Amino acid sequence: DTYAGMIADTTEGSSITEQMQTLQTFTDVEAMTTPIPADQMAALLGMDAAQMQTLYSYYQMSQSGAVMPDANQTQAMDPAMLGGMDPSMIDPSMYANMTPEQLAMLQASMGVQQNQTAPPAQPAEPVLVSVQDMMHFLLESEQVSTMLDAETVAQLSTAQALIDASVEGSAYTAQDMAELLGMDSKSAEQLYLVHVSEYGDTSAWMMSVQQLVNFILTDVLNDQAFADQFDAGQKKDLRTAKTLIDAVVSGKAHTPQSMTQLMQSLDNSGSFNENTISLLYLYRDSLNDSEERTMTLETLASFLANHIVDDPKYSEMIDDTMRTDIQTMYDELQEERKQLVGDNFTLMMIDTTLDNESAETNDFIAKLIARCEETLSGEYYLIGNSVMNYEMEQSFDQELLTITILTALSVFLVVALTFRSIAIPAILVAIVQCGVYVTVTANGLLGYSIYYLALLIVQCILMGATIDYAILYTTYYQEFRREHSIFKSLVGAYNGSIHTILTSGLIITIVTGVLGFMSADPTIAQICRVISIGAASAITLILLALPSLLAVFDKYVVKKNK
Repeated sequence: DTYAGMIADTTEGSSITEQMQTLQTFTDVEAMTTPIPADQMAALLGMDAAQMQTLYSYYQMSQSGAVMPDANQTQAMDPAMLGGMDPSMIDPSMYANMTPEQLAMLQASMGVQQNQTAPPAQPAEPVLVSVQDMMHFLLESEQVSTMLDAETVAQLSTAQALIDASVEGSAYTAQDMAELLGMDSKSAEQLYLVHVSEYGDTSAWMMSVQQLVNFILTDVLNDQAFADQFDAGQKKDLRTAKTLIDAVVSGKAHTPQSMTQLMQSLDNSGSFNENTISLLYLYRDSLNDSEERTMTLETLASFLANHIVDDPKYSEMIDDTMRTDIQTMYDELQEERKQLVGDNFTLMMIDTTLDNESAETNDFIAKLIARCEETLSGEYYLIGNSVMNYEMEQSFDQELLTITILTALSVFLVVALTFRSIAIPAILVAIVQCGVYVTVTANGLLGYSIYYLALLIVQCILMGATIDYAILYTTYYQEFRREHSIFKSLVGAYNGSIHTILTSGLIITIVTGVLGFMSADPTIAQICRVISIGAASAITLILLALPSLLAVFDKYVVKKNK
């Protein structure tokens, strides 16, 4: 409403909103430079649609180089060629240069019916003209400008100036803008000042609240032109604000009691009482103390239970139900605190959205350990499934290698002492260790996972149990080799040991395999399943690979008597 009074003298025949919307349209660069059809152009300029269609025809003829019709030329033309149009409206030279599509458009714009016997013309593409180009055409073409009255020409000239200035990005002073829009120069200057205050750099415009309120009460409200913009309630609020600001600027400090009296003198509605003022003081202190003040849930519950519940200042805000809830929450927190905080250690619960075992989880745990090393001064321990998986993954390679070497050396020493040979334990340990590798490979191909503990147990069992089958076969081979050839010794070793190997081997394979697929406990099921696969792998290697190795290394396996 304040700004509308500044431009009231430009609203003849239309509302302020309509004129501003029109101005906004003519200053939209994209809208003014985008080609549009004749009906949209007529609606935008407020002209007759048929007249605008005629103007579009003239515009197309001018762009194609055809001669525009001269109003003073009245040469006769063939009515059949013109389709019944007035010959005086068309110059023969223009008609000679027109295409059939241009002639059809001109005839249609002037309401002329096409000759039904003539072959129908192909429909032309709709003509599109931008508003800026049409403005220049209307004002620069002598033939067209004679069709427009003086008022229309003046309006189009103003619109053309606005459009060209917007497209070119021209800037105007307040005086030039007033002349362009037909406004009062003083109103234009006021609008410029308003625009600068809202969109310009006003960082140097500084005024205290007291100065602003005093300015409004002493200068603005005494000016009748501005005083009517404030109602009685607003004037009363300003005077009340002046009283309060003056009290603050004076620098006098008030207690909650004296501040209550001051506020009640300003507002006698009863909204302010001593309890309310005390709460405001408390809130002010909390803000001034620290903007980042935080507290734990236990601290909040302790403060509510031990200070707020029994304070008379808050008696009107806290009922019996709330008091009971606060006390219950405080008691529960104290009880739960004992489960987390002890005499020697404090338990911290960390919950994440990561999987129990993944690359992201391991990365998180590694960073957590580094953070604990930097932050915590005493001893600390990390527990949980994810931490256990992380620790086992970090030590798995080293531990597996250590167990493999110790197991192989133990078996090697026992077999070496039994056979008093280096070749035989080397061959047997290699066969059984190959069985371990085949077991791991088979589990991977079958899609089974292997627990860390399961792999260690299986390796120990396979190395300690299935080595007996290899020892049994090798013993028979040595005995037969003393009197028979290599081939007959291999056959004799088969005949002597196959019954024992298959009986014991199939028992361990079948029993553990059944338990592996029937047990509900995943750890037991996996250990049994891996043992079953490992036993089958070891038996297969002993029956198929061991005879070949014994035959190849026969001179090292069998000691000849001198």
